[in-house]
Amino acid sequence: MKKPTFIYYLNKDSIYCKIPFLFKLSLFLALSLYVLFYSSAIYNLGIILILFLLIAITGFIKFNKKPFILLLVAITIFTLFWILLSKVDGKIIYYIFPWGTYLTNQTFNILFYSISKWGSIVLAGLLFMIISSEQELIESLNSIKIPKKIIMMISIAFNTVGFTIKDISIVENALEARNYKSNSILKKLKKVLYVGSTLFLSNLKKIDSMNQSYVLREKIKDNASKIKYLKLFIDTFSYNEGLRLINKFGLKIEKGEIISFFGPTGCGKTSLLKIISGIIPNIQKAKFKGKIYIDNKIIDFEHLKEKTIINFQEAEDQFILTKTIDEVFLELDSNEIKKAKELIRYFKVENLINKSLKDISTGQRKLISLITTLSKSREIIILDEPTANLDENFKIKLFNILKDISKEKIIIIGTHDKKLLNISTKSYLYDASEITWKNRDKKYIDVFDKINSLSKENLKKDPKKIIIFDKVSYRYPDETIGLKNISLRINKGDIIGIYGPNGCGKTTIINLLMKRCQPSSGKIINKEKDIALVEQEPQKQLFAISVEEELKFGENNILEKEIKEIMELTKLKNIKGEHPYFISRGQKQLLLISSVLIKKPRIFVIDEPFTGLDNENIIKMVNLLISFNKKYGITIVLTDQNNEILDKITNKQIKLK
Repeated sequence: MKKPTFIYYLNKDSIYCKIPFLFKLSLFLALSLYVLFYSSAIYNLGIILILFLLIAITGFIKFNKKPFILLLVAITIFTLFWILLSKVDGKIIYYIFPWGTYLTNQTFNILFYSISKWGSIVLAGLLFMIISSEQELIESLNSIKIPKKIIMMISIAFNTVGFTIKDISIVENALEARNYKSNSILKKLKKVLYVGSTLFLSNLKKIDSMNQSYVLREKIKDNASKIKYLKLFIDTFSYNEGLRLINKFGLKIEKGEIISFFGPTGCGKTSLLKIISGIIPNIQKAKFKGKIYIDNKIIDFEHLKEKTIINFQEAEDQFILTKTIDEVFLELDSNEIKKAKELIRYFKVENLINKSLKDISTGQRKLISLITTLSKSREIIILDEPTANLDENFKIKLFNILKDISKEKIIIIGTHDKKLLNISTKSYLYDASEITWKNRDKKYIDVFDKINSLSKENLKKDPKKIIIFDKVSYRYPDETIGLKNISLRINKGDIIGIYGPNGCGKTTIINLLMKRCQPSSGKIINKEKDIALVEQEPQKQLFAISVEEELKFGENNILEKEIKEIMELTKLKNIKGEHPYFISRGQKQLLLISSVLIKKPRIFVIDEPFTGLDNENIIKMVNLLISFNKKYGITIVLTDQNNEILDKITNKQIKLK
């Protein structure tokens, strides 16, 4: 074991100290064995205090002093109280614990002794796992030659549990938005089933993606050979017999090029990127005939993965660990760590490093995932919808980084974002008639030219104010400012747009609207109880076995005529028999919003509805929202990174900074 290196840091806000992980582990095991075999009952809970102090001050974490000291005080009081009880006889125990009359003094002592002994170890173990860095844990397991597959499974288990706890509230909210009432035992049991099955399916896909990500992120030996170009030839590719997704496609990409693939949702952009990375067919099985060449030599997957790194559209699907600091530096060598630190400073996200990934916004998670990808020294960088969830400032920074690093690398992008045309050396457009991709020039049809022109006077507005924010501010528990002095008036029938950069407070406004939290100052008047919310990540908010059944899901009596109308308007009729799990992300988003709109809530709140949608689905979404606003007077609140689309459909906007 390396000689312990102590790093200590203390100021008015925090306590921070680090020693090597194996030293901490040895300390924990030694004290646990002492508690288990040698300590008397009187000292067991006292040992908890010692364990906590010794493990906590060596934790690779930044502590806020206030809760840290309060916890120590609570444990000390509890320990002294228990020692007092241990010294008194059964009569006093009876007055404090009435149930003590059913136990002899000896039975009580034995029971309490056992609980305190095992409780000490369990509590110490929990503290140890919470405070210890997962990165330290992985590195230590690596050092004692634990197989990487087992280490990966442990890491994925940590991550999945952490995000699943967060996701339960998303699923429960989705059921509420669909008017699902759990007012009987049977309904409650069905609710548990819906929540469990939805999270199970979501986690299946997530675990598969995390596995794919980890395989490509593993450390490799320094390979001195540099590639000049990559050549791809696809004869056929499909997931099912008779359903081809790509037919007869080939391309050559030279070092220094940025290649972009454009196409509608579900056309196979992600699949193509996975083929180039080697994930298909080596990890994710599919029917694939074709070859990949590097410098005129056919390359196998073992060598291809040493050259390639991929960033998935859903940032959460590639995270292995739960803490930002651990995730960023996972499987990086010394040069890559230096690069990661430079990117953290460049994007100015130092404030996110010590946070849990589940506690930061979707856009911030996307940015962290990009930092982990761009830090790797691989020569082929593959990005799936890299600008999804990013605000304009971060997009510009990302474009500059991509242009800079492309001089020595090959960059391949799948996207709907037309702005990536400005940095692409070549772009390809999917041709559905020939089931292939075709090279194209940089002419691009602006999606907004196709959206039906909106006359703001035609919206079904009403002078009646139904929601008022009066100088509202909000502070998070760690004293970070979420909102400052926001005033807002929402009338019945308004379509309101709230936009601003990542982390500016858009989701905080939604949480205040939904009464998930209370303002730190100011006043909120909400005269309407019928509020439905659709959050990001549509795959966690769909419950039925087909698209058509999804539209019927819930408590409202929906007419068959209304279902046909909404399927016609959104073109969902073409996939009405498909399981929602197997349709594209854009189709999931459209289906989810349709299935809530058809319930006709008085107020409908949608968090970033246009993220990751192609032109066609943006048009469908806009027309759908306008149609229901005009027909039923539904008040709609939308959030987005910028007002590019919001300008076309809203009559009020709020810009957050």
